[in-house]
Amino acid sequence: ARPNFLHTPAHKHLVGRLKIARAEAKLTQRAVAKKLKRLPNYIAKVEAGDKSIEFLELRALAKIYRKPLSYFEA
Repeated sequence: ARPNFLHTPAHKHLVGRLKIARAEAKLTQRAVAKKLKRLPNYIAKVEAGDKSIEFLELRALAKIYRKPLSYFEA
């Protein structure tokens, strides 16, 4: 079975950093979802901690938010 990392301390840290990074980039959830070619509610679900995020998408978000990957580490 695949491990579930949702709602772990590391996941909560990541979600918090994603919210801060988006706010600092002055982007809406909808704008970020569009850049990722995702449905508008995708970023909302990720930021609510209800959806996990894969590494390649985290890397894409880091680029969109102009942050190094290390910014998101716990």
